[in-house]
Amino acid sequence: MQARLVEKFGAYCWFATIDFANGSVGHLDLTVTVRGDFEEGFRIYGENGSINGRMYLPWYHKASEVECFSIKDDLFANP
Repeated sequence: MQARLVEKFGAYCWFATIDFANGSVGHLDLTVTVRGDFEEGFRIYGENGSINGRMYLPWYHKASEVECFSIKDDLFANP
C-alpha cells in the first residue's frame, strides 16, 4: 500500500493505492473539506461488466445513482 497527502488552500487530499494478494488493485481518494456537493462512490470493473455508484448525504434525501453495464447484453441499467 502507498499513500500520499496533499494540502492546498485549507483542504486535505489523501490518495492511497493498494495491490491485493489476488492480483487486483484498488485506490482511495479522500478530500476534506469538499467545496461542493458531498458524495461517496465506488467503481467496480469485472470480467463481464462494470458498476458505478454515487451516494450522497442521506439527510438531504437525495437519491443515490447506480449504473451497471453488462457485456453480455451490451446495455447499461440503472436499478
